[in-house]
Amino acid sequence: MDPFVIWLQQALGSDIMPVMKFVTDWGGPVGWYIAIGVFLIFAGISRGMPLVVLAFGSLLLNTWLKWAFVAPRPFYIDPQVIAHTPTPGFGMPSGHAQGAFAVWGGLGMLLKSRFWCIALFGLAALVALTRPYLGVHSLGQIVVGATLAIIAIGITLRFWGKVTSYLNEMPSGRLWLLLGAGALVATLLNILILQARSDFVVPQQWVKSYAAAAGLEHATTDDLGLFADGGSLMIAMLTGFLAMALVARAQPAQLTRSAAKWIALVVAIIAHVAVIALVAQAGMAQIWLYPVLGAIPTLCLYLPMRLADKLAR
Repeated sequence: MDPFVIWLQQALGSDIMPVMKFVTDWGGPVGWYIAIGVFLIFAGISRGMPLVVLAFGSLLLNTWLKWAFVAPRPFYIDPQVIAHTPTPGFGMPSGHAQGAFAVWGGLGMLLKSRFWCIALFGLAALVALTRPYLGVHSLGQIVVGATLAIIAIGITLRFWGKVTSYLNEMPSGRLWLLLGAGALVATLLNILILQARSDFVVPQQWVKSYAAAAGLEHATTDDLGLFADGGSLMIAMLTGFLAMALVARAQPAQLTRSAAKWIALVVAIIAHVAVIALVAQAGMAQIWLYPVLGAIPTLCLYLPMRLADKLAR
């Protein structure tokens, strides 16, 4: 039994459910990616890279920890919990809580404004709170996710300057090799962690509870997506953003005028829509999708910035 989740759902009632779903969706992964892209365009790639590392590094760690804990979501095991959004996957720690505090909290710290820091940490807390209300995370799961993100913010801000100063002294060729080696090591670690849990037996209660919550007549363990390979996705995206930073190091995109930044934003939106449409139409196999995702930051953020830089001169 999860008393906090049940208390929260009863206290807030069902009328607020559409609002909570809106917050969890737009304050979650979709909102994070938009915020990162806008910040990179308006603040600059070098200033925005700590946010990139915080976001995708935290989400990669979250994936690995979920495989390590193999903990259920509240509605898997407690019939009193209402699954307003029957989300598959493991529960510990909460990815929404960890990602929200990493992105919104990290953005607040990078903006160096008390108002925005309080507002964005408040938004992160609200996003985290939507998860137990929706029945997909316990109080402990969101607290652990938020705590890990806050620790990551502290470490990143403390050491970012020293690390970047050291890396800036390296030649570009060595940095590319370092990036490739890091991506390879992370991929191998991802495979090892995933294989280490290959013998996990999914309780049938979880399957039945998910089927009931999702309105399915029958469900299988695959429907729960417990070992969906989100780690490879995060590695691809993080590698892609870091590669974009290396490209920008050689050919900077200096958007000094407001008009150039707005042009870059419009072109970036168009580029993202086009790439998403092409990928959806091609129906690419997942293994081939990762290199495409890794190229998105350069194609859909850096190139629009370069184009806007030239158009605004």
